[in-house]
Amino acid sequence: MIRWWPGSRPPPPARLPATAANPAGKWDLNKRGVAARYFAATDEIIDYLVENDKEGDVMAILSNGGFDNIQVRLLERLAA
Repeated sequence: MIRWWPGSRPPPPARLPATAANPAGKWDLNKRGVAARYFAATDEIIDYLVENDKEGDVMAILSNGGFDNIQVRLLERLAA
């Protein structure tokens, strides 16, 4: 289920800014109390997950494509 905050809808994905938060903060989820991160590259996602992994965590990788082979690369890093 997708929930939009009152009175607004985000722009289509192709128009979202490629920054951690846009300058006006309108789409800054952290300011809305949602823990969110922005990663410019797949390597950054893997690094973050490996560095912040705790025993008992569950990670789910959902993608509609290859996503730079993140599933295999993440498992290899976690096993190291």
